[in-house]
Amino acid sequence: SGSSAGGIGVLLHADYFAAAWPAATVKAAPAAGFFYPAVSSERDFINGDATPARRLGLAAEWAPYVSPRCAALYPGEASKCTDAAFAWRAL
Repeated sequence: SGSSAGGIGVLLHADYFAAAWPAATVKAAPAAGFFYPAVSSERDFINGDATPARRLGLAAEWAPYVSPRCAALYPGEASKCTDAAFAWRAL
């Protein structure tokens, strides 16, 4: 379990731990996750666009684990798997 950064850690790693210990029962219970702001650049705000997670530059720096199930849900947009608003769908 966890909240904020701990919550996204739970979401991102639940499948990893389940795969690593197949005989164990793994449950994920995040209290809250890490959500990116819908708009994080002035250009996007002016244009009325949401800022894509891939432009926030976090995924490359984190080198996060992306579950195969999440990657399949968002082909070419694996950075969505680091945002709780999207990652929960892959649990």
